[in-house]
Amino acid sequence: MKQSTLTQFLAKKNKNKSDSSSDFESVVKLDSSPSSSESSDDEETAESSSTDNQEARKRKSSLKPNKQSTNQKKLKISNKPRKIKNRNKFCDKWKMDPELGGFISKSDMNSQHAHCNLCKKDIRGSIYNVKRHVKSTFHKQNVQAMTCTVPVDQFVPTPEVQKKQLFDDSVKDAELRLAGWVAKEDISIRKTDSLLQVMKSCFPNDALCQALASSRTKTTGIIKNVLATEEKVQLANWLRNNKFAIIVDESTDKSWAKVLVIIAKYVDANYNVREGFLGLVDVHDASSAGQKNLIMKCLSDLGIPIQNLMGIGFDNASVNTGSVKGLGVLLKVEVPNLFILDCTSHSLALCATYAAKKLPEGLEVFIHDIVNYIASSPKRQDELKKCQEFARVESHRLLQVANTRWLSLEASVKRILEQWSALMRFFASHGEGDAAGDKSSKEKASRILACMKDPKIKGYLYFIAFVLEKVNELNIEFQSSKTRIHRLLQSFRVTYLALLRCFVTKEAIAIAGDPFRVKLIPPNFLKLEELKLGPNTLNYIATLSSAGQLNRQQVQTIHTNCLSFLVEMCLQVSTRIDYKDETLVNLRCIDPTVAVSGKVDTIVPLMIRFPNLLGDSEGESDTLRDKLEVQWTKLADSKEDLPKFEPSDDPGIFWKQLSDVKDCISRPVYLEISKFMLTLCALPHSSASAERKFSILNNLKTKIRNRLQTETVTALMFAKQYVIRRSADAGSSNSWKIDDSLRLSFQKWKGASRSTKVNLIFSNATGVDQNEEEEIDFCD
Repeated sequence: MKQSTLTQFLAKKNKNKSDSSSDFESVVKLDSSPSSSESSDDEETAESSSTDNQEARKRKSSLKPNKQSTNQKKLKISNKPRKIKNRNKFCDKWKMDPELGGFISKSDMNSQHAHCNLCKKDIRGSIYNVKRHVKSTFHKQNVQAMTCTVPVDQFVPTPEVQKKQLFDDSVKDAELRLAGWVAKEDISIRKTDSLLQVMKSCFPNDALCQALASSRTKTTGIIKNVLATEEKVQLANWLRNNKFAIIVDESTDKSWAKVLVIIAKYVDANYNVREGFLGLVDVHDASSAGQKNLIMKCLSDLGIPIQNLMGIGFDNASVNTGSVKGLGVLLKVEVPNLFILDCTSHSLALCATYAAKKLPEGLEVFIHDIVNYIASSPKRQDELKKCQEFARVESHRLLQVANTRWLSLEASVKRILEQWSALMRFFASHGEGDAAGDKSSKEKASRILACMKDPKIKGYLYFIAFVLEKVNELNIEFQSSKTRIHRLLQSFRVTYLALLRCFVTKEAIAIAGDPFRVKLIPPNFLKLEELKLGPNTLNYIATLSSAGQLNRQQVQTIHTNCLSFLVEMCLQVSTRIDYKDETLVNLRCIDPTVAVSGKVDTIVPLMIRFPNLLGDSEGESDTLRDKLEVQWTKLADSKEDLPKFEPSDDPGIFWKQLSDVKDCISRPVYLEISKFMLTLCALPHSSASAERKFSILNNLKTKIRNRLQTETVTALMFAKQYVIRRSADAGSSNSWKIDDSLRLSFQKWKGASRSTKVNLIFSNATGVDQNEEEEIDFCD
């Protein structure tokens, strides 16, 4: 035979295209002698067929070793892997195969190998191996990297490309500024549709103006997803790593929905004490537990740990101030060292409300009736103007009294006293003459006129104006956004002492030492005729008494009621202000005057009260305590080297300037004490900032825009805060700087909005409820 048995077996298997030969790992070698070259072709074919049958029988018998035949020849099996030479060659048609991606070419190694131009790799020349390489992860990664590669010409753009890029950036900036202006000025978002039309008609030759496409839907998207998101992310990122306090308050908007506003008070990276809007959430459970859950959920959604909270301020509602299940008590479970303070402005208003009950019952009703009778009719307002001209008084309108703010009574009372002669003539014509309309109006005017003719009423009004002026001065001080926590006790002590001097003897005040320790008992009171009820009150009483219009009994009644008012006011103030609170006493160290005076030897009590401001680890806390104490002691010895300040200035300014003081080798001298005191400056002293946010809410959610959802209102307030903050940093009200971070946020939202708009259009076409439709269409 010309061929061996093994060669014939492999040839037969290739002819039948069988894959069974690849499953074997050993090669069967049979002993046979070479065939003679003179054998005929017929003999060779017969012998090959006989050999094939014999080998098949041997292979079958090898699978069943227990049934092997004794006459069968023994097989010699080799453990070495079979080496089969691949004779496939590279084909030129592979270059044009779209399945291979056009990356395959002939290898320089030999004609039996292909080459991947992308992976720089040679492949054994088999179409199976080439396709296997194309499907490999390594090749797919290289394909993906190549498709993401930026061409070289884009790194060095042409002047035309640069000009177009600058124009596109200018259009984006203009759309951002337009959306920021809408949010800042509390303008209806719907108005941007007509605004763009007006702008384009006014500036037809301005390419930038004509390219603007920020209508209602896009403006809402920019406000919600760019400006508001940017402000929220920046504020949350800062509060995650720094201590802060919060101010919370509840209110009901125009749509009768109860909402809770959360304000954060913190120190920013530039050492400025700031107040930042943190969230506006719908309230479904107004209990203390419900409010606590809303606060914690708001912080959790922003990724802010509750342990960074160092203080909270709220109004004087029992749900907040309760000693057992109040909001402050529940939050102290989460933050044991939490600083809690009731709103000072609300406390003063409550003090005045309880004290007013000691005055004649119809006095407050009389003030409301005067204002409401005239303000409800334009005709009566015109008639009052004629009376003012005749009486030669200023043509001022009467001021409405807020039902929830008793201290607003001062401004209304002063305006009534200013217009007293004109009002007397007005109500005389309406109550006694023919000018009155229907019978009920005439009776009301007659009742008001009768009160005005009572000489005691005007005396009480003079007294209210005198007392409330002192209280409102304190109220206005603590409505400020500046730091006032360090002056709380001192300011209340000064006002309390001013009230005591109106009816308490000097001897009783001197003996007590501290005004809050004076006992409010009759032996310590002045005589009725010695009461200090204000110069206008005393002058009015003296004038009417000498004219015989007030008898002794009436004068005594006025003095007695005024004394009861003062006593009740002082009792309420002393009850609502804990002058023995060690925290409030120690917080006076924030005052720069106290810090450099040397009167306070140590600030260890403050460090004990606020341990969460000293670091997380024990070693870090110990090191910081030593530095704080050393720097505090050094302040009193280095007055000449410290920044100049005024007692009325915000202490945060002093501590910020102090942080920049350096020694001869440019090391900060008072950095740790400055940061510590600045953080304490962020403690709340009232909830006035939350009230201001409710004023913004009322400007946004009006009767016309009462369909605004809380989510949209929240976004508008965040966007407004962002624009105001950036404008303050830029020193201009409208020319705020647009940085790369904001442009990137805008670009991301713009790129992701295409698929979102398709979904919104589909949802709108299939039908949604009213709330979803309002949110989809971005209606305001």
